[in-house]
Amino acid sequence: MPLDEIYFENAIRRAVALRRDIFKLDETSDAYRLLNSDGDGMSGLTIDRYGDTLFCEIYSLGMAHRLPKWLPLLH
Repeated sequence: MPLDEIYFENAIRRAVALRRDIFKLDETSDAYRLLNSDGDGMSGLTIDRYGDTLFCEIYSLGMAHRLPKWLPLLH
């Protein structure tokens, strides 16, 4: 599978669906790890949710360049 924009957008959607639809974290908390870098196929990016705020930790230049495109998807 090529690592193109579709791959990354699908990885974000899978990570969010796992936490919201499978684990149902929104029902018990408003603070949790939304995206866990390598564990979610997004090496170099970790996103935590604190209420209405997303905290992004970026560990690679490639992720830093792509993140602005993904912010609307995350919101």
